[in-house]
Amino acid sequence: MFSPPGGAITPVEAVTVRMELPSRGVPMIPVRMTEIGANHWTGVVKLPFAGDWSMEVLVSPGENRQVRFVSQMPIRG
Repeated sequence: MFSPPGGAITPVEAVTVRMELPSRGVPMIPVRMTEIGANHWTGVVKLPFAGDWSMEVLVSPGENRQVRFVSQMPIRG
């Protein structure tokens, strides 16, 4: 769920997720996201290797606006 500071819910128009494993030379893998409710999105990805993956989330809260979140995701085999 996406909400700004203060807790008011702002509608999100689109969410894009990509996963990458630089240590193994794996470029960005797109994750198909599906909106399952207001500001609720889900997606499934099958990653080919264990490692410290980088997850990038691009959120479009409005026209010509985009917010980028990046996080490291340790995936164990």
